[in-house]
Amino acid sequence: MGIHDKRIIKIISQTLKAGYVEYDILYNTNAGTPQGGIISPLLSNVYLNDFDWYVGRMYCEPKHRVCKVKNNDIARLRRQGKHPKYNFRYADDWIILTPKQHEAERLKKKLTKYFKHRLKLELSDEKTKITDMRKEGADFLGFTIRAEKPRTASKDSDNLVGKPFPNMRKLSAKITGICDEIHELKRMKKESERVAHIQYINSVIMGVAEYIKTSICSKAFSLIDHKVYVSCHYTWKRLYPDDVMCMKPRLYKLSNIPHRHEGYTCKTHAIKHQNMWVGITKAFITHSHHEIYPLNQKITPFTAEGRRRYTYQRKNQKPLPMNRPSVNTHKDLEMSAYAKNSIYNFEYFMNREYAFNRDKWKCRCCGIDLSYRKDKHCHHVNRRLPLEKINKVPNLAWVCQDCHLRIHSFHAPVNVEPKTKQKIIKMREKLDHSKSTSG
Repeated sequence: MGIHDKRIIKIISQTLKAGYVEYDILYNTNAGTPQGGIISPLLSNVYLNDFDWYVGRMYCEPKHRVCKVKNNDIARLRRQGKHPKYNFRYADDWIILTPKQHEAERLKKKLTKYFKHRLKLELSDEKTKITDMRKEGADFLGFTIRAEKPRTASKDSDNLVGKPFPNMRKLSAKITGICDEIHELKRMKKESERVAHIQYINSVIMGVAEYIKTSICSKAFSLIDHKVYVSCHYTWKRLYPDDVMCMKPRLYKLSNIPHRHEGYTCKTHAIKHQNMWVGITKAFITHSHHEIYPLNQKITPFTAEGRRRYTYQRKNQKPLPMNRPSVNTHKDLEMSAYAKNSIYNFEYFMNREYAFNRDKWKCRCCGIDLSYRKDKHCHHVNRRLPLEKINKVPNLAWVCQDCHLRIHSFHAPVNVEPKTKQKIIKMREKLDHSKSTSG
């Protein structure tokens, strides 16, 4: 594969033998790479690098350079009647564009021999096919890319542009999976299990919507919402036969993901749990998002220029609240229902998500990043408030484990910066004040 550094080869070898964990059980990997493993994309890029150059030398990177400028070399090939070929690859999925059908057929035969004799791989006849993008379109990474006229083009114009659409066959399979998860609610007898499962269903709906939002997806969003609504209707009719119409609040009344549902008045199916509406989200809220400019090939994390371009291009983009790291697990939400008279009830687990986003994923005292740390704690500023007020977002603060121990300690904070020390003392004063007030 062209790797000469033995340390890299050793790392790859150990990663392939590390095994994988499924349902908390460790399995050994006797052959191949685990599906979804972090090593698989790396190995595909290493192994198929020669394939990229093999296709690139046919047109984009001519093997025998005549002109000093690459564009002049490409123009020379075009004058010689050599048709352009552009290879787009993501991991092991690739697509090659060429303007002539006979050229595509010749290239397919050539690549079949190349993969068999050079890379020792067999191309799938079912997946490796030649299509006319003006009629059928090309399937790539869950999208169907068609060559169509742009919106502003006149009737006499022959200009074509590539338009991505969601692959409806694969999308239908995803929707069927979501509907099956909705039907699972009928088998759950405990309200807490249903609430936790609704959160999981919402995460799947938002994940699918986020993936297809870069395409022309308005019809796909409508299909998802329609199928989900029908499945919810029959499921809620089974769960609440007498109150099915009362279990359909408006989106802005939902307590789960309020930043997403704010301002939307359409109705959805929901469950009322501990005086809070927990319901199914809508896919259309995600909205379509088209990239204005194509990806700059010079953007890379491995050079100073590439990092500068990346920072400049994204300096005005703010991360969406829904992209924040989650602090709640499926088990947390399920277990919260058993603590109705405790401060660690369902409201606590819901509001600590919003407090985590409000604190910008950082410790309120030392400012350390808590995004993916396990030693982070949600602190109650005033623990003497009544149960209906203690878990409100203003009374919750996220701190790291060290700062949390210092807040509840009787000793003066040591080995900390002055600003951090001042914040810890202030937190401690609020905590002591709440104790003295209650006394």
